[in-house]
Amino acid sequence: ETPQPGEWALLLYNGGTVCDDDFGLTEAQVICKELGFGSVFDQKSGDLFGLQADLSINLDDVDCSEGSSWSDCDFTTTHNCQHSEDVFLICTGEEFILMDSDQNTNTNSGLLLYRGGTVC
Repeated sequence: ETPQPGEWALLLYNGGTVCDDDFGLTEAQVICKELGFGSVFDQKSGDLFGLQADLSINLDDVDCSEGSSWSDCDFTTTHNCQHSEDVFLICTGEEFILMDSDQNTNTNSGLLLYRGGTVC
Protein backbone atom coordinates (compact mmCIF):
# COMPACT_ATOMS: atom_id res chain seq x y z
CA GLU A 1 0.00 0.00 0.00
CA THR A 2 1.35 3.42 -0.94
CA PRO A 3 0.36 6.17 1.49
CA GLN A 4 -1.07 9.36 0.05
CA PRO A 5 0.01 12.86 1.15
CA GLY A 6 -2.36 14.07 3.85
CA GLU A 7 -3.07 10.51 4.99
CA TRP A 8 0.21 9.82 6.80
CA ALA A 9 1.87 12.42 9.02
CA LEU A 10 5.62 12.47 9.59
CA LEU A 11 6.22 12.57 13.35
CA LEU A 12 8.58 15.40 14.35
CA TYR A 13 10.27 16.22 17.64
CA ASN A 14 11.98 19.60 18.01
CA GLY A 15 12.09 19.97 14.22
CA GLY A 16 13.65 16.56 13.56
CA THR A 17 12.31 13.10 12.89
CA VAL A 18 11.61 10.22 15.29
CA CYS A 19 13.25 6.83 14.74
CA ASP A 20 11.18 3.63 14.93
CA ASP A 21 13.51 1.69 17.27
CA ASP A 22 11.24 0.32 20.05
CA PHE A 23 8.34 2.37 18.58
CA GLY A 24 4.99 0.60 18.33
CA LEU A 25 1.25 1.15 18.65
CA THR A 26 1.49 1.88 22.38
CA GLU A 27 3.90 4.78 21.72
CA ALA A 28 1.77 5.94 18.77
CA GLN A 29 -1.35 5.95 20.97
CA VAL A 30 0.36 8.04 23.67
CA ILE A 31 1.58 10.57 21.09
CA CYS A 32 -1.76 10.83 19.26
CA LYS A 33 -3.49 11.52 22.58
CA GLU A 34 -0.81 14.06 23.52
CA LEU A 35 -1.52 15.84 20.21
CA GLY A 36 -5.23 15.98 21.08
CA PHE A 37 -6.51 13.13 18.93
CA GLY A 38 -8.74 10.36 20.24
CA SER A 39 -6.55 7.46 19.17
CA VAL A 40 -4.04 6.10 16.70
CA PHE A 41 -5.30 4.46 13.51
CA ASP A 42 -1.95 3.20 12.25
CA GLN A 43 1.78 3.78 12.38
CA LYS A 44 4.61 2.82 10.05
CA SER A 45 8.13 3.82 9.27
CA GLY A 46 10.07 4.68 6.16
CA ASP A 47 11.10 7.43 3.81
CA LEU A 48 7.55 7.58 2.47
CA PHE A 49 7.58 10.85 0.55
CA GLY A 50 11.22 11.91 0.66
CA LEU A 51 10.17 14.78 2.94
CA GLN A 52 12.70 14.29 5.66
CA ALA A 53 16.06 13.95 3.90
CA ASP A 54 17.25 17.37 5.12
CA LEU A 55 16.03 16.91 8.70
CA SER A 56 18.02 15.58 11.60
CA ILE A 57 16.86 12.53 13.56
CA ASN A 58 16.13 13.92 17.04
CA LEU A 59 14.53 11.05 18.94
CA ASP A 60 15.16 7.31 19.25
CA ASP A 61 14.24 4.37 21.48
CA VAL A 62 10.84 5.81 22.47
CA ASP A 63 9.26 3.56 25.09
CA CYS A 64 5.86 4.25 26.66
CA SER A 65 3.64 2.14 28.88
CA GLU A 66 0.05 1.52 27.87
CA GLY A 67 -2.20 4.28 29.19
CA SER A 68 0.73 6.54 30.08
CA SER A 69 1.25 10.16 29.08
CA TRP A 70 4.16 11.56 27.08
CA SER A 71 5.87 12.79 30.26
CA ASP A 72 6.06 9.16 31.45
CA CYS A 73 7.78 7.87 28.29
CA ASP A 74 11.48 7.11 28.01
CA PHE A 75 13.57 8.06 24.95
CA THR A 76 17.04 9.09 23.85
CA THR A 77 18.06 12.12 21.82
CA THR A 78 20.96 10.25 20.23
CA HIS A 79 20.28 7.71 17.50
CA ASN A 80 21.63 4.88 15.37
CA CYS A 81 19.04 5.30 12.61
CA GLN A 82 18.54 6.13 8.95
CA HIS A 83 15.58 8.10 7.55
CA SER A 84 14.16 4.80 6.32
CA GLU A 85 13.27 4.26 10.01
CA ASP A 86 11.36 7.56 10.49
CA VAL A 87 7.92 7.24 12.12
CA PHE A 88 4.70 8.20 10.31
CA LEU A 89 1.31 8.21 12.06
CA ILE A 90 -2.37 8.38 11.27
CA CYS A 91 -4.21 9.72 14.32
CA THR A 92 -7.99 9.74 14.48
CA GLY A 93 -10.63 11.51 16.49
CA GLU A 94 -12.51 14.74 16.36
CA GLU A 95 -10.44 16.73 18.84
CA PHE A 96 -8.29 18.51 16.23
CA ILE A 97 -9.42 19.09 12.65
CA LEU A 98 -8.25 21.16 9.69
CA MET A 99 -10.87 23.13 7.78
CA ASP A 100 -10.32 24.96 4.50
CA SER A 101 -12.00 28.21 3.42
CA ASP A 102 -14.95 26.23 1.96
CA GLN A 103 -15.46 24.49 5.33
CA ASN A 104 -14.18 21.16 3.98
CA THR A 105 -12.44 19.02 6.58
CA ASN A 106 -10.94 16.55 4.10
CA THR A 107 -7.86 18.73 3.60
CA ASN A 108 -4.20 18.79 4.55
CA SER A 109 -4.03 22.56 5.09
CA GLY A 110 -6.28 25.23 6.52
CA LEU A 111 -7.53 26.52 9.85
CA LEU A 112 -6.69 24.34 12.85
CA LEU A 113 -9.66 23.76 15.15
CA TYR A 114 -9.76 22.08 18.56
CA ARG A 115 -13.16 20.82 19.68
CA GLY A 116 -14.78 23.25 17.22
CA GLY A 117 -12.83 26.33 18.32
CA THR A 118 -9.80 28.04 16.85
CA VAL A 119 -6.29 27.49 18.19
CA CYS A 120 -4.26 30.53 19.20
